[in-house]
Amino acid sequence: YLINIIQQLFDYLGSSLFVKIKGNAVIAFASFIYLKQEVDLALTVKAEKSVHNLLELAKQNATVEYQVLKSFLELIKTKLDFRMGEVDKLLLLGYLISLNLNYKTSNKHAIILAHGYSTASSIADVANQFLNKKIFDSYDMPLNVSIQQVNDYIQQYIHKNDCHKGLIILVDMGSLMVLPDSLKANINGPLLVINNVSTQLALFVGESIEKNIAFNEIGKLMTDKLTPEYSLIYPVIKKSPMIITTCHTGIGSAKQIQSLLEHSIPTSLHYKIEAVDLEYLKKYGDSNSVFEQYDVKAIVGTSDPHIKRVPYIALENLIAGDGTSVVKTLFPDVKDMALLKRINNYLVENLSVERLLSAVTILDATKVISSVSDMMTELEENTGIRLTNNQRVTLYVHVSAMIERLIRNEPPLVYKVVSSEERKQGCTKIKRALRNIESSYGIKVDQNELNYLYDIVFQL
Repeated sequence: YLINIIQQLFDYLGSSLFVKIKGNAVIAFASFIYLKQEVDLALTVKAEKSVHNLLELAKQNATVEYQVLKSFLELIKTKLDFRMGEVDKLLLLGYLISLNLNYKTSNKHAIILAHGYSTASSIADVANQFLNKKIFDSYDMPLNVSIQQVNDYIQQYIHKNDCHKGLIILVDMGSLMVLPDSLKANINGPLLVINNVSTQLALFVGESIEKNIAFNEIGKLMTDKLTPEYSLIYPVIKKSPMIITTCHTGIGSAKQIQSLLEHSIPTSLHYKIEAVDLEYLKKYGDSNSVFEQYDVKAIVGTSDPHIKRVPYIALENLIAGDGTSVVKTLFPDVKDMALLKRINNYLVENLSVERLLSAVTILDATKVISSVSDMMTELEENTGIRLTNNQRVTLYVHVSAMIERLIRNEPPLVYKVVSSEERKQGCTKIKRALRNIESSYGIKVDQNELNYLYDIVFQL
C-alpha cells in the first residue's frame, strides 16, 4: 500500500519539479515510513541542536533535494497524516543527496507573484510543463498582502538562491512595480520585473531565458509581442426589429418617448424600442452595437441624426397622426392594413403633446402647454419667423423640462457656443418672450439656457 502511494507521489513530483527519481528510491522511502512507526529515536538536547544545524546547512547547499523533500512531506501528510521530526528529515534529505538526482533547471531564476489561492503556482506549473524544465518558482499571495511582506519574501528568495546571473519577477498588478527600488540594495545581479503576468507572458519569458537572451532584450520583446488583441462577435441569429428613439433635449426625454411607443405597439409584433443619445448617434452612426444586434427599422425623435440606411420620422408627424404612411415606414413588414390603422390610432392617442409633457415633467401639463404656447406666439411676433411643428414639439418638451430643473435648483445647463451679434439679438428676443414664464414659476433663465433655446428656434 505504501509503495503504491509513494510511487504516485514521486510521479507527481517528477512531472511538477522535473526531477527524475529512481525506482528503488520508492522502496527505500516506503520501508523508512513503514519501519519508522516502530522506532522512536530519543536524542539529547545537544544532539537535537546538532541535527537542526546540520539540516539547515544541508537545506542551503541542496536546494533542489530539499524542495523535493518538502513537497513530498506535504503530500504524504495529506495522504497518510504522517509527520516527521528533524532527524527523520535529515536522514531522508541525506538519502536524496546520495541519489545524485537528475534534474533540469536554469542558471537564471524566475518567480511568478500573483494574488489568489493558486494563481501564481498554476501559471508557473503550466509554463514549466510546456518548457519541460523548472524555470519558474511561484508565490501565491493572499489578497491582503502588503508590499513589505512581498518584499520580505523576495529577499528571502534571493538569500536562498544564487541570483548573481539574474532574477526575473512576473507580477499581476502595477502596484508591485515598486519592487525594484526596494530590492536593488539586496541583489547581486540584474533584476527584471514585468507586469500583467499571464500564461502566455510566462512562456515567452521562459523561452527567452532558455535562449540566454539578455534581460534588457527580454523586457523589450515582451513589450513588443504582448500587445492586447481582441475579437468581438455577435450571435448568428435572426435580428429582432427595433425602433430607436432620440431627442434634441437629451436621453431622458428619449426614454419617455420610448415608453410611450412601447404602450402603442402591439406585443405580437415583437418590436424592441431603445432610447439612444442623439450626439452618440451622430458620432457613431450605424456602427454602434445596437445596429449589430437588432434590425433597426426607423429612428423617431425631434432631430434627425442623418443615418443613411435608416429612415428618420419626426416626432410631430406621429403626434399629427399623418395617415398610415408614417406607420408603414415604422413597420415595413406588416401588410395587414387594419393592424396598421389600429397602431396609428394608438400612436395618436398616446403621443399627444399633453401626454408627452405629462411623461417628461411633474408640472401641470395643461398650464405648461398654455405658457409655452403664449411664449412661442410672442416669439414668432418678435422675430418674424414661423416655428415648424418639429420646433414646437421640441420647445414644449425642453422648456417644460427647463422649468422643472430650475425650480428644483438642479445644476445649471452647460452649453458652450461661439458668440455673435446675431446670436445676442436672438437671445434677447427669446428672453423677452420668457418674461411671463419666469414670473409665473419664479425662475430666472440664464445665458446657457438662452443659447440652447436659440439653437432650437434658429438652427433646428
